[in-house]
Amino acid sequence: MSNDNQTSSDLPVAKSLQTPFWVFVLTSVLVFLGGMLFERKGGGANAKVYEPYFSVEMIEKLNPAPGGNKKGRLLYDGACKACHQGTGLGAVGVAPPLAGSEWVTGEGINRLAKIVYHGVQGPIEVKGTQWNLVMPAMGKQLAWSNNQLADLINYLRENEEWGNAAPKITADDVEKALDGVRDRASGWTSPELLELPEVGE
Repeated sequence: MSNDNQTSSDLPVAKSLQTPFWVFVLTSVLVFLGGMLFERKGGGANAKVYEPYFSVEMIEKLNPAPGGNKKGRLLYDGACKACHQGTGLGAVGVAPPLAGSEWVTGEGINRLAKIVYHGVQGPIEVKGTQWNLVMPAMGKQLAWSNNQLADLINYLRENEEWGNAAPKITADDVEKALDGVRDRASGWTSPELLELPEVGE
C-alpha cells in the first residue's frame, strides 16, 4: 500500500562524502617524498645511472676521458689527484704543480721515477717557486708494477691538457731508474736528485 502522505523531507537524501583533511596532507607528503626519492635515486630514469650515483654527469666524471692514457689517469685519480688536482696545477700549501714542471717534463725519468716511487722531502723548487713539503712514497706504498709506474708517468708527461708533451717512456725505463734503489727507506731530497742525471745509464 502506497503512502500518499509521505513528504519530500521523508525521502532518503544522498550525502556527499567529504575526504578528511589529514588524508590530503598525508597524500601530499607522500607525493613530495616520492618525488624527492625519484629525483635522487632515479637518475632521470636513465639506465646508465646506478647506485650510489645519482646522475649521468656523476658517472661520466668518474670514467676516464675518451682517448689518452686511461690506465695512467685512473692511477693518477686514485693516488695523486687529491693533492696535485685534476688540472695538475697543485694547491698552495698542499702540493706543487705537475703541469709544466721541469721535474715531470725533463729529458728522462731517472729523477721522476724515484720521486713517484719513494716520494720527496724537504725544500724543492718547482717552476721558480720553493716548496717545503713531504710527498709520500706512493709507488712503493701501493706496490705499483713497472708497467703501472710507466702508465702513470706517461700520463703526467704526455698530458696535453696540462701543456705537457714529453716523450713516452717504457716499463724498462722505470726499471733502469729504480735499479738498485727500490729498498730505499726515505724520500729523496732535491739536492740528491739534482746530483743524478735526468736520463739513467
